[in-house]
Amino acid sequence: MSDGESMHPGSAQHLTTLLSLVKHWFNYLIFVLTPSPPTALQFYLVLMKLRLGLTHEDLAFRFHCSCATISAIFHDWLNITAQRFTSLIHWPSREEIKRNLPALFRSPPFNSVRCIIDCSKIFIDRPASLSARAMIYSNYKFHNTIKFLVGISPTGSITFLWGGRASDKTITKSSGLIDPLEGGDIVMADRGFSFPEYFAAKGVQLLIPASTRGKTQLSGQEVSVSRHMSRMRIHVETAIGRIKNDCIL
Repeated sequence: MSDGESMHPGSAQHLTTLLSLVKHWFNYLIFVLTPSPPTALQFYLVLMKLRLGLTHEDLAFRFHCSCATISAIFHDWLNITAQRFTSLIHWPSREEIKRNLPALFRSPPFNSVRCIIDCSKIFIDRPASLSARAMIYSNYKFHNTIKFLVGISPTGSITFLWGGRASDKTITKSSGLIDPLEGGDIVMADRGFSFPEYFAAKGVQLLIPASTRGKTQLSGQEVSVSRHMSRMRIHVETAIGRIKNDCIL
């Protein structure tokens, strides 16, 4: 093809497709021909990925294998660890919470708080799939993100975790948070969780800060309760900070 000629659009598309197929076959051959690390090292590299957020390329270099091998190992072990370690997220009984209740929660109605909930987002790598990319892109953050719902006990331990990409209300309803709750429990949240009827169906009270919507001003009691709640919510903010800063997700 001479310098003055340009490639036909159809030919360019075929060439791109061919190169993509060659790349996939090349990666597949490397995956098949490259020996996988021993089982103990596989688990170790998965922990490194989860804790340090290392890229597949970095791990492939460290463990002397291909990126495809790292990807396959990570996804296989992720399912296994999820099944094995789910039980480590302990949902404490009422009696356990009562025995270890911090002083800030000992006055009514806060002594009936079972958990404090909130949603947050974390940045993730851009997925290869265009449909997945469109689903998780945040116009507000200008980045690919996933949202997670976290529940914290009054003692500050993480007792519930659920991921999703929807509104706080949708994630909460689909998470199954309501299942371990009992009648008479109180769930504390911020104003974004303004759907008390969902919890009330099981006899659970949703406690959120008072709002001035439809009022000229808040009563003295509402101000006092809201201030007390803001001090309590430090627990959930600290837990979310640990999840983000320590690369737990």
